Amino acid sequence: MINNGRRLTSIFVTQTAIYALLFLSSASNAELYPYGQENGDQRLNFTAQDGTSSKKYDLSSSLPFFGKGTLSSIWINSAGALTYRQLQTVIPINTLTDNIAVAPYYAAPESGTLYYRQTTTDTELFAVIQDDFETALILPPNENEIDALFDFKPSNALIVTWSNLTSPADQDLSNTFQIALVSDGVYSFAIYNYGDLQWTASKLDKHAAAGLYVSSNSDSACSFELPNSRTKEVSSLPLTVANSGELGRFILIVSEPIECVSNFQSACEKELPASDWGTATPYFSIGKESWETYVIHTCNPGFQMRPDVRKERIDCVYESDYYDSTWGAEPSKCLDLNATKTFEVEVGITKLGNDSTAPPGNLTEDQEDELKKIIEESVISIINMTDVIVTVTTLTTKNDSDLTRRTGDGSIVKANITIYIPPYIHKKTTAENITDIITETIEENDEILGVTFHPIVDVTETTDVCLQGCMCRFRKGPKKCPKGKNPLLKPDSCCGGCSGKPYSSTIKACCGDAHVYDPLKARCCNGRVRKGATGKC
Repeated sequence: MINNGRRLTSIFVTQTAIYALLFLSSASNAELYPYGQENGDQRLNFTAQDGTSSKKYDLSSSLPFFGKGTLSSIWINSAGALTYRQLQTVIPINTLTDNIAVAPYYAAPESGTLYYRQTTTDTELFAVIQDDFETALILPPNENEIDALFDFKPSNALIVTWSNLTSPADQDLSNTFQIALVSDGVYSFAIYNYGDLQWTASKLDKHAAAGLYVSSNSDSACSFELPNSRTKEVSSLPLTVANSGELGRFILIVSEPIECVSNFQSACEKELPASDWGTATPYFSIGKESWETYVIHTCNPGFQMRPDVRKERIDCVYESDYYDSTWGAEPSKCLDLNATKTFEVEVGITKLGNDSTAPPGNLTEDQEDELKKIIEESVISIINMTDVIVTVTTLTTKNDSDLTRRTGDGSIVKANITIYIPPYIHKKTTAENITDIITETIEENDEILGVTFHPIVDVTETTDVCLQGCMCRFRKGPKKCPKGKNPLLKPDSCCGGCSGKPYSSTIKACCGDAHVYDPLKARCCNGRVRKGATGKC
């Protein structure tokens, strides 16, 4: 079962609260999964004099890995991490380059023993792991919003145990911990199990690192860290309530694009600014051809970029002409579509570039979506107003007798378009204004952004009746608009939804049809208003 769009917050409210020690009385201590040669493990002893001890391990079947990637082999390292590529030498985690580290406790030891095995048949182990998922909340935050997978049934597991890793400073101190890299063929997880951690500092870093770490080059990095990673308190991980509901057992999803919670760095600007009433969240994934860092821009609850669309992906793109990287697009405007002036437009299209438009029925879904996008961009260019949303709702083929007489082919594509215009900027816009703007632009230009339009345009205003009724300025009650004058929207005065309470997209928004709130100061979470414009519900 995948619980999308639902955050179970009885334990996890913020990243800090996730790991708080408030639940020690109810959480049990996690045990390491069985390991050692008696359990079929291979054994590798190492010392600091050996340098970096690492072994490439071929998996019996490939695992989904960070999006569209697949993992067929992995490097097991003495320094407490599995890596995508070999570590030639043990380096500080923040200098990782062109590599991925799945690191339960990354610190260079003086000596120790590695145990490792892979199994596809150990049903007893799989049953224990399956039980661990029955109460687990999935970390880190990921693009597909998978936050629970209660019926996960592993079919493949790589168990790696670092046993009695001694401290370079004091060989009487040792650490024991474990990772289980498990998959059902669809989802992959790294389970970190912590036994006894007695030391944190090494010659490598000041303190051990714990989490997921990615660096595609010197310009791009992404990480998700466990609590107290790279601090002297990192040794408290065995006593920390984890997302599994147990002490010292953390379950991290590694098959999905992950949110860069702890650190994000890209070849583009460090941060992509979100639009008003939206947030920009950085992610990392492995694409079909390369590693990718990008941003998911999300409108706040109650706001949309277009009908039923609140999210968009914006990639960091390399511009070869300028030898530089830039964000592939500006964030779309987020609007409360219930508080906009709305117009339905019907236009005809005769050509795209030099080619006649194909009948929509002959287009694939992707081709039709691309055609809609081209038409929308053309209409936005024609309207030439800020913060306007244009959506092509339908495309159909029709015949025009006048066009047939002139060209011999009277078939045109009819586009039905909805235009959303925020009244706080364009107060006086009417259907007549829109008609004049489109008609005049079509008559003056053979084509607009490669689109040739038919000169006949039909525009109808469909602004919500409730919104229209309160767009005139009023004091104690509604007042009729003066004859011959366009209605003006008074900020924060529209009835909208919210059971008749006043609001408008100028200042306020509606939450759960019950509460009016300022989205710059609060957010709507499952019908309730919570303070703070950012953060997860």
